[in-house]
Amino acid sequence: MDPSPNKSAEQKPAASVDPRHEQLFSIAMYQRLTIVAFVVLMSQFALGYVATALQRRVVPFGVQPTPEEQAAIDAINQGHTVLHLALSIFAGVIVFILAKKLYGLTGAIWAGVLQAVPCISLVAMVVVYLKATEYLNARGIEVGNFGVSQESLRKQLAMPRKRRKRS
Repeated sequence: MDPSPNKSAEQKPAASVDPRHEQLFSIAMYQRLTIVAFVVLMSQFALGYVATALQRRVVPFGVQPTPEEQAAIDAINQGHTVLHLALSIFAGVIVFILAKKLYGLTGAIWAGVLQAVPCISLVAMVVVYLKATEYLNARGIEVGNFGVSQESLRKQLAMPRKRRKRS
């Protein structure tokens, strides 16, 4: 039997990182994801309007689509619906997590509820994004239009880069 206590206790602890810096990193990361979600949702809304316009252009002029064309239109509509659902869930989760870090649980719940309302969800995303920008600016972090990159945040905080373990 090995008389040594738990082997994990013998391992050297990793370099401790200031929890405030970790908070700034996570807020910066979720802020950038919020921007990505916003841009993707706006693109998806535009795609939906184009698909609807194409479908309505065919039917009002008395031109009935062939069965193949109708099948293609239905497939586009179904794909658009599935894409919209997936993107809305992604955006809702990102906004909820960021709002929880900035506003607490109550604010996160409100932001999550607002994500269920189609156009209001975009407004809620912008409000949470602006709050994250204000939070980072108040701590001396320069934020651009597309958020702050991890490298520039690391430079501004003068932190060493985390080294990944190689296997």
